[in-house]
Amino acid sequence: MNMQYKIITDSSSGLPQNIIDRYDITILPLSVIVNGEISEVKCDSKQFMKDFYHTQLKLKKKLKN
Repeated sequence: MNMQYKIITDSSSGLPQNIIDRYDITILPLSVIVNGEISEVKCDSKQFMKDFYHTQLKLKKKLKN
């Protein structure tokens, strides 16, 4: 029996582009909703976490005022 596989992950995986290309990996978009604000997780999860952190700081600042 010859089985074929397809690797699928979401955009928070942080996989480097060369691995995505080498194994023909499908990346599904992932969105996070916090306080009604939608943020799309990019393939570079470190950058997303940085952006997410700064967004949270802005939200907290708005809530305190």
